[in-house]
Amino acid sequence: SAFQNITIPNKVAFVFVLRHPLAWSLVIDKWLRNKWNRDFTKSLRPLQARVQMWLDVTTTMLDRDAPTLSSIAIFHAEVADLYPKKLLHLILTRIRIPTSFKQVPSTNPFSGYILANLAYLACWLNGKNWNSKRHQCDTSKKNISLQLRQQRRAQFDQLRITFENFTIVMGYSFSSTLPSRLCDREAECRVPHSFSWSLTDVGVRTERIASHYRPFFILPV
Repeated sequence: SAFQNITIPNKVAFVFVLRHPLAWSLVIDKWLRNKWNRDFTKSLRPLQARVQMWLDVTTTMLDRDAPTLSSIAIFHAEVADLYPKKLLHLILTRIRIPTSFKQVPSTNPFSGYILANLAYLACWLNGKNWNSKRHQCDTSKKNISLQLRQQRRAQFDQLRITFENFTIVMGYSFSSTLPSRLCDREAECRVPHSFSWSLTDVGVRTERIASHYRPFFILPV
């Protein structure tokens, strides 16, 4: 990317999109378990290993790549879901789109990302797997023990302890209140669609982004 920036100055812009590390780690599970990848991705089967990979890649991008680029915009997919028009305006203000670029930029692909993140998380907290073909939680396991759900909650708490200090400087938190919003003590976890979710509710804390990273981010709120 730095090579392109040097050889084609003022004609190359880079836009990076981040997604909550836990949601991202749950989403890629479908690629780890398919018949083409499962023999090569064993090291990423543990959820903690996937969150660590997200952290390693994102840290490299922010520390090594971003400072070398003259035209860069980074934003959170969840922010694009809640503030699509404002975010797009800020992106287009920062980055010049060549007149030869015929496709109209849009944030529409990020619509519904927050509810999707929550659906993945609720499914995982229930001790189930996501059915990527049906785009829903696998309902084949009818009786998931309370003990398994408690283990998943404990695993979430461990992820928060392990990664919170590292992801928060990029605007992401493992909010300790999130599982309690999705899960009753005895009943299965579910996404309350009637609830009006804020960025803080879903673990996005843009105000906590480290000062040396902030110039790279598009922050409409």
